[in-house]
Amino acid sequence: MPDTPYRNKQDEWMTPEPIAELCYRLLGAKSGQMVINPFDKAESTFVKVANNMGLNSIYGITDYLETDGYEYDLLATNPPYSIKDKVIQKVLEYGKPAALIMPADALGGKRRHELYQEFGYPSIYVPIARIAYSNGYGERIKSGVSFQSLIYLYNTGTSEVIWEQSKEVKNA
Repeated sequence: MPDTPYRNKQDEWMTPEPIAELCYRLLGAKSGQMVINPFDKAESTFVKVANNMGLNSIYGITDYLETDGYEYDLLATNPPYSIKDKVIQKVLEYGKPAALIMPADALGGKRRHELYQEFGYPSIYVPIARIAYSNGYGERIKSGVSFQSLIYLYNTGTSEVIWEQSKEVKNA
């Protein structure tokens, strides 16, 4: 992932390809659409999956939070947790459909609820199992993660909880 002034090493969690694919499916991505992956580099799973699906990906961005001029149809990323509130606010302000992978505890918080009251509540996809992330070097995190991640869907026109019905998405 690109170095940014707001990145720290503990924010480096690489998303498995099946989960990135799921994010794009949940957003209804169609070949030819422009997708922005603001915290990703060319080697990231979000960029690779976007390319495999025929999406046009913008990635390697270091000023997403400070710039308003990006033109895109969809956003999909696993944002740095340390700046989640800023990312959520920016996504809501842009108003474009977006999928963010964040821990379940990102649901709460006074600032997030203020944003949701202003812009609308997200839909939430709840996977059956914890996502099997890898570190920034492509190695699966040996001990697993101690938290449940959810896929937050913003600006989609709905606010619902979507429960994964079967283990159709393999995280490993």
